[in-house]
Amino acid sequence: AAGSSITAAGSRLVLLEKVDAAAEVLKNLL
Repeated sequence: AAGSSITAAGSRLVLLEKVDAAAEVLKNLL
C-alpha cells in the first residue's frame, strides 16, 4: 500500500512538472 501511494504521488508530481513546462512554453509563445 505504501509503495502504490508513493507511485501515485510521484506520477502526480511528474504531471505537475509537465503542466508547468507547458505553461512556460505557452507564455514564451504569447
